[in-house]
Formats: sequence, C-alpha cells, structure tokens
Amino acid sequence: MDLVDLQSGVELLGGWAPLETDGGQRRRVAGNGALFRVHCRRASPVLCVELDPGALHSPAGLRMDVLDEEGWPMATTGVSGRTLVGLRLPLDAGVTRELSLCFEWIGRLGWPVAGVGVLSIRQN
Repeated sequence: MDLVDLQSGVELLGGWAPLETDGGQRRRVAGNGALFRVHCRRASPVLCVELDPGALHSPAGLRMDVLDEEGWPMATTGVSGRTLVGLRLPLDAGVTRELSLCFEWIGRLGWPVAGVGVLSIRQN
C-alpha cells in the first residue's frame, strides 16, 4: 500500500520519488513541482500531511505552496522541522483538480530564497 490510496481522494502523479522505508516509517520525497490530483467529496477539503524538510538550508525553514493548474497559490504553509499540517483547499464538492507543490527556503527577514526544494511526506 502506498502513502495515499484512492479512497482518500488524493492521487500522486509526477514528481514523487519511489516509496521508501526508513527506520520503520514509509515516506515519499516530493520534488519541486510534484503533482497530485484531488477528488473532492465535500467542499473545502483539508489536505493533511506530515512534512519533513530534512536537513534545513535555512534556519527560518521551508515555505510550501499548493498551486492550482494555472500556478496560483491555493494554500501555503511553512515548516522548520518535521510536523503535521492541515491545508484547507478552496474547492467545491464534486470537483477533481490537478495541483502541484512549490517549495522555497525562507531567508532572512522572511524573504523566500529560491532553490531546489524537496519534501519528505511520511506515514508511520
């Protein structure tokens, strides 16, 4: 079984590394631009994921945006270590949307520092 199944309403598409097991925990690493599809059973679903930015390139952490098909942000969060986050997506019930992830390391004074971002999405 993968980290997500179709019953969850989420389907992983391109940009995800193969499923790994690390210390008894399963994970997938998402590259910048990783794609996923959301099938909404109800309005404004919450995407819950455990995020781990790994070895930080910035003490301020990593910003992650969930982008729509046109590249507009639908939800944003910041993480500085392994944490569980819930992102409410502004979607109507019954729709299916293909979304992507965009990562940026946060620099001094909260300014984004462009760079290669990878994110580990885990499940115990």
